[in-house]
Amino acid sequence: KMIDDFGALQEHSDMIRKIVNAREIGAKKPLVVVDSNGAGAVLTPVVLEQLGCDVININRQLTGFTRGSEPNSENLTGLAAKVRELKADLGIGHDGDADRAVVVDEKGDVLPLDVQLAIMIEHEISKNRAGIKGKKKIVSTVEASLCVREVVERAGAELLVTPVGSLYVSEELERANAIFGGEPCGEYVFANGLHVPDGVLTAAKFVEIFCEKGKLSALRKKYRT
Repeated sequence: KMIDDFGALQEHSDMIRKIVNAREIGAKKPLVVVDSNGAGAVLTPVVLEQLGCDVININRQLTGFTRGSEPNSENLTGLAAKVRELKADLGIGHDGDADRAVVVDEKGDVLPLDVQLAIMIEHEISKNRAGIKGKKKIVSTVEASLCVREVVERAGAELLVTPVGSLYVSEELERANAIFGGEPCGEYVFANGLHVPDGVLTAAKFVEIFCEKGKLSALRKKYRT
């Protein structure tokens, strides 16, 4: 039978707030532009506002798409322009079902997807200092570039490579007790999350990265493209 679960969104929001550095985000109160363009309109702006962000939500209609569903540079021109117009700290663009999140820095530039993944990997390794015996493990796919492997090895972690597809990443994350898994397309799986790609949590994590480490335009220069 079908039942209504009106608590699911709040439960997911509560989980995310426990995972990220809510205190630092609340202190910094960053200005974030969210290009929802689909399912992300229901939750991402709400979660970020609850964390203390000042949120501008564009393409927030709940029926149909205003732009192409693929969150790529071509389809995120509106997001990039709005970030520049408002002098926002960063922008987040989702695909239709919000399992992916693509990041725009404060200059309105879309982060290269391998660089975005490398930034998140390094951040997650730094956040998981305790509770893991032996080498920390990171999962990615055969599509990931050399910069991903370099950041994993530089951090003293181990990279596990799977075929393309978030199902493979999620299964390997659980099998190997990895701390994080991600694909260059912007689908990220967090060990302390739901073990499926979660664009809402990814958005909150990149806000955390900005608040802890500063402007993304400067941070991206650390990584080879």
